[in-house]
Amino acid sequence: MPKTDVLPHGFEEMKIYAPQLMKRIDSILMDKAFPIILGGDHSLSVPTVTAVNDHLLETVGKDAELGLIWIDAHPDLEIPGKNCTNDLHAMSAAFLIDSWQSELQKLRKFNSRIKPDNLVFIGIRDTVEEERQSIRDLGITCYTASEVDRLGIHKICEDTFRHMNENTDGFVISFDVDGVDTVYAPGVDYPEPGGLTYREAMIIAEYAHSSEKLKLLELLEYNPDNDVDYKTSKVMMNMFHRVVCGAVV
Repeated sequence: MPKTDVLPHGFEEMKIYAPQLMKRIDSILMDKAFPIILGGDHSLSVPTVTAVNDHLLETVGKDAELGLIWIDAHPDLEIPGKNCTNDLHAMSAAFLIDSWQSELQKLRKFNSRIKPDNLVFIGIRDTVEEERQSIRDLGITCYTASEVDRLGIHKICEDTFRHMNENTDGFVISFDVDGVDTVYAPGVDYPEPGGLTYREAMIIAEYAHSSEKLKLLELLEYNPDNDVDYKTSKVMMNMFHRVVCGAVV
């Protein structure tokens, strides 16, 4: 695998806020409560997912397995190379599954080492070749936007949440709001047309509500400067409500 000693953009900043964030997440989980992260770019997933993983290792045991549902227009599986932006938010999923080696991997406190079998992508519609190759080589389950259209969101949710409930000790939902179509969620930095509908996003949230193994929800990549009539913030608030409270009736 490619190697690099160059730290991604955003990594030094993450080292500043991550310890306090991880400590807070662990405290919430120890209180048997449910942490929800509302935040900025997808590099937040490195400390948040790591915190949940550390909690499971401490409470379940060294063989605990963490699952990750990654809802996004992009898989964030960039690795060092010619098509790499070297932005941590575009490399965060790759880092969490340890799909490339670098000086970062010496900082084990930020390394969850999620098994590729326990990572599921939903809504992907913009990738580079290296990311597509990683998905194929690692056997990651990836439901592209086209497959959401073909299979239907209920089928995808049934299979995904069944896997998480049966094969992991807990899982995280990392929801990048650009996974939703820009018609419903324009307030993002990297808009990609053809995403999830508003209703499809709510269906995912309703399935999440029904799962006792969901340990953390994060809603990320919101940029209020690009929002129109609070559309995106309403999607995020309704996602929050559906995950916590369930369906309307």
